[in-house]
Amino acid sequence: MTIFVYLGAFMLLCSFRNFVLTGTAIASMGLISTASAADLARAAAPAAPMGVAWQGIYVGGHLGTSWGQSDWRNPTGFFAVPPSDIPAKGATDGLLGGLQVGYNHQIGAWVMGVGADVSLTAFDGHANTGGLPGFGGSGSFSHTRTNTLASLTGRIGYAQGRTLYYVKGGLGYAHDKYDNSSFFFPQIGSASANRWGWTFGIGAEYAIGAGWSAFGEYNVYDFGRKTSAFSGAGLLPAPSTYNIGRTQQVVKFGVNYRWGWDNTNLSAPVVTSDVKGEFGTRLGLSTGKFRKDLFAPANANQLNSRLTYPDLTAASLEGFVRLDHTSGVFAKANIGGANVYGGKLFDEDFPPAIAPYSDTVSQQKNGRQTYGTLDLGYTFLRGQGWNVGAFVGYHFYNQRLNARGCDQIAGNPFVCSPGQVPAGQLTISEREEWKALRLGLSGETYLTNRIKLSGDVAYTPYVDFKSTDSHWLRPNINALRESATGHAGFMAEAILSYDVTRDLSVGLGARYAYLKADKGSTSFPFTPPSPMKFETSRYGAFLQAAYKFGAPAEAVVAKY
Repeated sequence: MTIFVYLGAFMLLCSFRNFVLTGTAIASMGLISTASAADLARAAAPAAPMGVAWQGIYVGGHLGTSWGQSDWRNPTGFFAVPPSDIPAKGATDGLLGGLQVGYNHQIGAWVMGVGADVSLTAFDGHANTGGLPGFGGSGSFSHTRTNTLASLTGRIGYAQGRTLYYVKGGLGYAHDKYDNSSFFFPQIGSASANRWGWTFGIGAEYAIGAGWSAFGEYNVYDFGRKTSAFSGAGLLPAPSTYNIGRTQQVVKFGVNYRWGWDNTNLSAPVVTSDVKGEFGTRLGLSTGKFRKDLFAPANANQLNSRLTYPDLTAASLEGFVRLDHTSGVFAKANIGGANVYGGKLFDEDFPPAIAPYSDTVSQQKNGRQTYGTLDLGYTFLRGQGWNVGAFVGYHFYNQRLNARGCDQIAGNPFVCSPGQVPAGQLTISEREEWKALRLGLSGETYLTNRIKLSGDVAYTPYVDFKSTDSHWLRPNINALRESATGHAGFMAEAILSYDVTRDLSVGLGARYAYLKADKGSTSFPFTPPSPMKFETSRYGAFLQAAYKFGAPAEAVVAKY
């Protein structure tokens, strides 16, 4: 479902002439330094779109976020232990960054070319390859990690004004590492594989100036299926193999530079005479908390268990865009991802479900997030340098958390007693999927000629939640499916930005979000459904850089 939201937002923005969600890596790739006095000098000239020559060699860099899947089947040897080791799927999510090089040949408005890129990645995830819920099994689980992603592709595009729209396709490559673990054997076996397959993508590139262009694109990779033989320290009989399928989806933003391609004196970027806006990138730090309460099947007031993940520190990368029509209609969207590198898990069990009271602590490591928002609204108040509008929107937020180790801190001698669970042992993973309807207000005001304060607040009247709870050391309940709905939530964002030139701005922002789904349940094997409640919160700050377009020339002159 997430990918359709991404594509829907992307194609909606592409429908506006001469603009798409492109090049939002301006700040992170250092384009601020390319701004010059020429930006101001050309402001007084009439704004009109001009064609851009895309011919030639280019090099550049990119950043992005990704989500994917590993599909484990057909185990042999040690792994084929009935009744477990059934087909299993696991996530492969994370951030990436890398370089690209290519060549374009242009015939009129049509641009054909070839390009290559390589990225260092931090994709990883686990799959329950050794547990059959309700029956147990070997209790083993498998881990996938991708550290390199690359492609060699051809592309064909159509140039319109300053924008090049394109599709691409060709050869894809990934280097994967796999390992298998269980409670009794932290490292049963490992394997690695060079994965070859195909890739397809769509995107757009936008001419910024001084030889620079910015782009944004969405890519799909399919590496097919491959059988990998695992090796271990004398534990695995030969052969012990898995047949593993791999797919990956990537959203990335970046910049390219062409030597000898001087587009500094291009006219001011105008989409149409009726539309203006901005697009850019954000790098952020945030922290948050996730909590869920489990109640007794026969008594919704009896709290049996509570899992709390506090201090979930994350580093994020995000692209964003906003379009404003002279009629007052506006659209805004963002897409981002984060690595959650900090946090803990406190797992409480209450009498009479467990006696005496138990409270254990684990360390959260290598969590992942993907998120995005799409809002459509109308500006109903406006004045000199300020405006206020209302919007309706959609928000999704996916988070995967991994708890390692388990130490008893409440005195229960039967649960996670000293030395029972190794410090680095993966114990619990939680994969959340939040979807919410947004109703809110958005506004901005110029405090000075160059300093702008903007932001929005939103209420979430409907929240849908789904999750997968994986207790890796308890194969009889791995994995549990959880779901819930709710109507309580609040989201807010504020940004203070400075116009470096009429086209480029930098800013500092803050954000807060709280979602709650209190009408939920899960089902343990052979028992009635158990009521559940869920809530998540996150707050943090970010740096942003934005490229603005479509401002009327007379307004620019008056402002500067």
